[in-house]
Amino acid sequence: MKTLKIFILFMLLSLSVLSAQNRYVASVPIHVSLVKGLSLNIMKNNLDFGEVILSRTGTLIKKSATEGIIFEISGNPNKNVAINYSTTNLTNSAWSEIFGGTKGNINFIPDVFVSTEKKQSELQKIENGNLVNIDKSNDGKILVNIGGYLNVAANQPAGNYIGNIYLTVSY
Repeated sequence: MKTLKIFILFMLLSLSVLSAQNRYVASVPIHVSLVKGLSLNIMKNNLDFGEVILSRTGTLIKKSATEGIIFEISGNPNKNVAINYSTTNLTNSAWSEIFGGTKGNINFIPDVFVSTEKKQSELQKIENGNLVNIDKSNDGKILVNIGGYLNVAANQPAGNYIGNIYLTVSY
C-alpha cells in the first residue's frame, strides 16, 4: 500500500513537471484611442423665406447659404466627419386645417457648404454624405452653412408652409 502511494505521488509529480514544460506565455498589446465626441450647435440665422406673393407662373425662391442657417460642428481634430442632410417637403396642412383652403406641398432643395471660423468667406459646397476633415488648425471646429431653394408652383395653394431639414454628423 505504501509502495502504491509512493508510486501515485511519483506519477503526479512527473505529470506536473511535464505539464510545466508545456507551458506557454503570450503577450498581446493593448491600445485605446480616445476621441472627442461630436457636438452640433446652431450658430445663427434661420431658413425663413419670408412672405411671397403667389403668381400664376410659379417661381424659384433662393436663400443663399450665407443668409441661411449656420451650424458649428465641434469634434476631434484630424478626424473625418460624415455630413448627411435631408431634402424635405414643406406643407401647409396645419394652416389649411385652421383657416380652410387647399392643402399643398413645396419641395425644399438644400444647398450645403462648409467652412471654418477663420475662413468663413471660403465656402466649399458639399454633397449629402461627404466626408469633411476637422482640421486641427481650426480648434476641432467646422461650420456648415445651409441655404436652399423652394420651387413654388404656378397657382400654389396659399398658406404658411412648414417642414424640417435634418442634419446628421458622425465619425
